[in-house]
Amino acid sequence: MAEAPVPLTEEEIGAALREVPGWRRVGEEISRSYAIRYHGGVAMIVHVADVQRLIGHGHTPTSTCAGTASGSVSPPTMPGTG
Repeated sequence: MAEAPVPLTEEEIGAALREVPGWRRVGEEISRSYAIRYHGGVAMIVHVADVQRLIGHGHTPTSTCAGTASGSVSPPTMPGTG
């Protein structure tokens, strides 16, 4: 059986976000928006959903609108989400 994830500290979350440009933290979620054409955005959302299904993570809120694809993740290893 897999071990339960250990929550990241606030410092670990901040350090990790500094390493990935464009991502930002909003409350207990991390999010990013991409300038992308509609069909590319739909394909990206389907891919993200498939990866989440494979790792057993659940559902990520995603959207496409006016040339932008957006998504946010509330990882189980962030404080308060375990």
